[in-house]
Amino acid sequence: MRNIMTRTLAFVGAVAMLGSVVACGSTNSSDSGDENTGEITFWTKNLKTGYNDYFVNLVKEFEKQNPGAKVKWVDQPGESYANTVSTAAASGTLPDVLDGMPSDAFALAEAGAIDNVSKEYPNIEKEYAPGPWSGMVFKSPTIEEGAYGYPWYTTSSAIFYNKGILAECGVDTTNLPDSYDEYFAAADTFAQNCKGKYSFDANLPNIGGFYAYAGKQLNDDHTKWLFNNKKSVELLQKYADMYKNGALSEEAVSANGTQSSDLFKQGAVATRSGYVYDLQDIKENAPEVYKNLAFVPGFGHASITPEMLMVSSTSKKKALAHKFAQFVTNNKNQVEFGKTANVFPATAEGVDDPYFTNPGADADDQRQLIATLSKNIKDGFCGYPEFTPADSTTFTEQVSLAASGKVSPKEALDTAVNDANTRLQD
Repeated sequence: MRNIMTRTLAFVGAVAMLGSVVACGSTNSSDSGDENTGEITFWTKNLKTGYNDYFVNLVKEFEKQNPGAKVKWVDQPGESYANTVSTAAASGTLPDVLDGMPSDAFALAEAGAIDNVSKEYPNIEKEYAPGPWSGMVFKSPTIEEGAYGYPWYTTSSAIFYNKGILAECGVDTTNLPDSYDEYFAAADTFAQNCKGKYSFDANLPNIGGFYAYAGKQLNDDHTKWLFNNKKSVELLQKYADMYKNGALSEEAVSANGTQSSDLFKQGAVATRSGYVYDLQDIKENAPEVYKNLAFVPGFGHASITPEMLMVSSTSKKKALAHKFAQFVTNNKNQVEFGKTANVFPATAEGVDDPYFTNPGADADDQRQLIATLSKNIKDGFCGYPEFTPADSTTFTEQVSLAASGKVSPKEALDTAVNDANTRLQD
């Protein structure tokens, strides 16, 4: 399963290039005949392995319900998806329907390359849960306000604990930390007993982590970043203290998502933020760690990570494309995919489905975690699509510098905010 949380699309230069291309029209599908017949193309990212049968059957069912319609499903490689979409966007050949995240869709929406779903289907909002739907809605001086995609599936973060390491380092594993105060208190105990032997955490918080601790990181007008506020500086100072006290390793200070996962599976760290689908990976690839695994919901302000389906604004079969996107994201299909892929449906009905809210008496860890996290999905915060890859790069660099004591937390976050605000206001 791909790392859903990771920002996957760079769209380098796409916004600048799209202005003239979009008006020219896409060449990706035919506009002859009935609007509900013909062929459309559907792109996903790295989902064929593990979910091929689901998508093959999904397409067959749609074609059965819509005689004369054909869907060409193309599952793009994950490692090159950013470049593939960027190239297609710049050349005006986006597929009719494509998979992405709100952060990915923002540049396409600015360029007018994807449809405003709210404008095309003003009553469709009621089909989806408020939290995931809010992640589709963009508000910007450069974008017509509205929802630019259909919520498809989502997930919410959990904190994984290696109880074996924690017990060895003097942390009470019968009452695992389930708040920030308890978490940082445990880190102090950990440092006193295991300084330099393990790392308490697997990596530093990203922008989502700062939201969870400090709340709002962007003003209501979406014109000014706020992640150098007092609470955000406080969070970064806590990580700097962890590093200074020996609870945070050099590797953790510089680790990306994949590296932090590897450190946890190697038994080198005691805690890590993760998702439901990480459980299977740990079970299969780190059985000794899995034996000692425990989890709690992510701390602080609840946030979720929604995946979405977008429709190209230049599709020659726009009505059919929207019909297919609505089919893929209807309640029945979202619930089925959620059960298959260990993610959550984003539909109004699906978030309350018993499978996701009640694990049952004999549930395994995976089902327990799904039920534990399901309460976050309905109204959880969906992040900041305006936070660009360039913003993320500067932010990550500055947070790492501050955590390792090279600059102060306030100085680091001031630098990151100034950089991001300059880009936001361009």
